[in-house]
Amino acid sequence: MSITVGLGSGSRSQEIMNLQGIAADLQVIAQTPYGRMVTEDNVYKLARKKIEATGNNPDEFITDPATLQPPEPPQPDPTIELLRMQLQIEQERNQLQLAKQDLENQRKLLEAQQDMEKALLQERTKLTELELKYGQDVPGSSV
Repeated sequence: MSITVGLGSGSRSQEIMNLQGIAADLQVIAQTPYGRMVTEDNVYKLARKKIEATGNNPDEFITDPATLQPPEPPQPDPTIELLRMQLQIEQERNQLQLAKQDLENQRKLLEAQQDMEKALLQERTKLTELELKYGQDVPGSSV
């Protein structure tokens, strides 16, 4: 007569303890510069083995990450987007102000040139009138 009560339970609990130790090691590694060695697939396989060691079906508890849709990219922070748009508006406003100032400077330059030409024309006209009035050349006259 032989009694086989709890046959295999020691090895099952030992396997669970070993897997928990591996899980702890992976958590430590994940926090180091070598963390990239611990992948989503590694974590999935470990969780699957732990569930199997308890005698349960892993597919009832976890999903293979290879079958999942990629996660949505994070949405930009609305505050940062608002600040970015405000900065762009301010830059465009500054560019418009500079262009406006440049146009104003060009207008003033043209006005000054026209005033000079007008004054020169008036001066020539006076000289011509004086020459006609007195019948002789006026010094400095180019007519």
